[in-house]
Amino acid sequence: MIIGIGIDMVKVARIERALRQKGFKEQVFTPDEIAYCERKGAHSSESYAARFAAKEALGKALGTGIHRSELLDAEILVNERTGCPQLHLMGKLRAAALLRKVEQVHVSISHTAGNAVAAVILEE
Repeated sequence: MIIGIGIDMVKVARIERALRQKGFKEQVFTPDEIAYCERKGAHSSESYAARFAAKEALGKALGTGIHRSELLDAEILVNERTGCPQLHLMGKLRAAALLRKVEQVHVSISHTAGNAVAAVILEE
């Protein structure tokens, strides 16, 4: 049964500006997310924006929002075998999901040069 759904859209230019701020990248994205996005070269900001949108969508799906201190507790990686994004929860976000009896997390991300969007569905 679906117990939460969230969607978020972000302008890639907004994330590009934020990425120029010292420490932003390390406060928002895990080392594995950073490595993945950096491999995208000229399109890295689109990948960062999609992951940022997914973290925001997760907060909406949980019904708690997501605080800046929790951004590193959500990690969006790509399954090497299938190419599908996967959202891994850790720390406080994992605890919040367990309290809501979340058994499965689904994430979908997409982006263009200008916008990134993500949807998260939580299942009991």
